[in-house]
Amino acid sequence: MSLSYAPVPTPEAVETPRQDPASSGISARQFEAPYADALRALATHDWQRIHVPAHQAKAANAPGVASLVGEDALRMDFPMLFSGVDQQTWRLVTPGRTTPIMRAQELAAEAWGASRTWFITNGASGGNHIATAVVKGLGNELVVQRSVHSSVIDGITRVGLTPHFVTGAVDTGLGAAHGVTASQIDEALTAHPTSSAVYIVTPSYFGAVADVAAIAEVAHRHGVPLIVDEAWDPISACIRSCPQTQQDLAPTSLSPARTKPLAHSPSPR
Repeated sequence: MSLSYAPVPTPEAVETPRQDPASSGISARQFEAPYADALRALATHDWQRIHVPAHQAKAANAPGVASLVGEDALRMDFPMLFSGVDQQTWRLVTPGRTTPIMRAQELAAEAWGASRTWFITNGASGGNHIATAVVKGLGNELVVQRSVHSSVIDGITRVGLTPHFVTGAVDTGLGAAHGVTASQIDEALTAHPTSSAVYIVTPSYFGAVADVAAIAEVAHRHGVPLIVDEAWDPISACIRSCPQTQQDLAPTSLSPARTKPLAHSPSPR
């Protein structure tokens, strides 16, 4: 564990200057970074570190790492035992209180147009494992794009789902696979009416983008949710020129650190 010997610093002491919201046309809320600010504040405490990581926030203990990422990164390297870096209560359960991580997830949901967003680790693979487990809770079969990421296949195998594969067109000239179409999904759901979900990936490794809105309409007409693996598409919902979609669950990768959101959007995004 780690022990603190300093008062909680004020947010003003740790916030990073940001662009003026008025000049961007973006909601001022989207210029907040509650979790990052809380983590920076946590790093300003005078800690007696008696837990992992072994470098104890000292560059001298890990000079190679410090030379690569900087000493500030070492000071912010805390074990996951901290309750959302909430320095107001220091408790795992905070009824009635919006913690920094909760606020950050609310802002992420707002940015992506989702009803709710969860931050998870281990990249899109972890999200796909979670999503396939959700499908298993709905039934034993699903319609799934054949060219989904291997983590989807892993999840299907792990929870014992029966997949009904739909194969998209392949551009033989480019050697690239395209996405599946709404009509293909309609045919598959008609042929396999006991399917409990539709699972596709868009964009693909090749940048092929499916008509998610049309596929969502088909899936919902058949009474099943649409899950979209958006591992390569973290920003389209933030680009005003991109069409808005209405999938029900969307794992999306965010960074090389492989932290990603899992967004739930039952209404049009």
